[in-house]
Amino acid sequence: MLDIRNIKKSIGQFQLGSFDLQIAAGSYFVLLGPSGSGKSLLLDLISGFEKPDEGKILLNGIDLRKVQPYKRKIGYLFQHVMLFPHLNVAQNIGYAIQSKNMSALQKKENIKQLAENFGIHDLLHRKTTGLSGGEAQRVALARIFASEPEILLLDEPLSGLDVELKSEMIQFFKTLNKKGLTILHVTHDFDEGVRLADTMGIMHNGSLLQTGSPESIAQYPANKFVAHLTGNRNFFPARLITKAQFSEKFAKIGDLEIQLEANFPAGDGCIFFKENKVELYQHKPLSFRTNCFPAEIKHIQKLPFGQEILLDAGMPIFVRQDEKNEHQIRHQIGDKVWLHIEPSDITFMQKQL
Repeated sequence: MLDIRNIKKSIGQFQLGSFDLQIAAGSYFVLLGPSGSGKSLLLDLISGFEKPDEGKILLNGIDLRKVQPYKRKIGYLFQHVMLFPHLNVAQNIGYAIQSKNMSALQKKENIKQLAENFGIHDLLHRKTTGLSGGEAQRVALARIFASEPEILLLDEPLSGLDVELKSEMIQFFKTLNKKGLTILHVTHDFDEGVRLADTMGIMHNGSLLQTGSPESIAQYPANKFVAHLTGNRNFFPARLITKAQFSEKFAKIGDLEIQLEANFPAGDGCIFFKENKVELYQHKPLSFRTNCFPAEIKHIQKLPFGQEILLDAGMPIFVRQDEKNEHQIRHQIGDKVWLHIEPSDITFMQKQL
């Protein structure tokens, strides 16, 4: 288990923390945040390349402040893979075990086994300068595993890889995790995190804003920043009201009153709903009693598997349509449409943090 307690680090004008973070042994934890949020600095603190100003970092109960970086049993795959260009693949892997008390034959067998485990046995005599991005990552990982790490730190490991290689490496990281390895993976890509994480943490400006499963964070973001980072841009300050003649609750946003299902008492807060939960119609549907509003299409953005539409309904509303829905109605910028949102698809938060 990785246990981070009251960690704090200042570099120039930037301050990381103070916050706590626990990562269970054998889990796949993804730390999500934009560039400059402090994600890589946290990895540097865990690995020992930086020292915290305050707080403790414990790995399986051992205080890492008292352990030299090379003795921490931590593997660190940097965003830009660093291999020794003057050594071939076998020599790069062997570098991590050169100080171990092994015979030359044992070291050779160890390198061979690691190369087979990482699918690079046919590259052992190749120079590293001619390797592809995926091959270089596998060599770097084999070198890391030669030192038998208890946790693996990944700093934006999929950035710069093409779609096929990215998918291949995602499956590879999943396989490592299923074998019991604890992984802490840093990224700015929410979709990437969802495909990998058991648990996710959201960072911004040196602060840890929220932790939980990817599903819980997407469904119940702690604030507007988290909502936007996880792809929920339909996030609006609102006042929850109860009409005397109805038992239903309504969120009032300007002149709009949006029905929703909420057990909170009346008061200020915010609502949000996912882009793929908004339905569009050319004419006002007579079957919907509530949550049906006129709007104008302001922008259409083509996506690999559909399109994203920006509406003006008195507030900006984003709609995401897959290919099937896209072909049902050919929308154009300037079209007048009607939108509908089911009350069960709207989430209310008592206050915006």
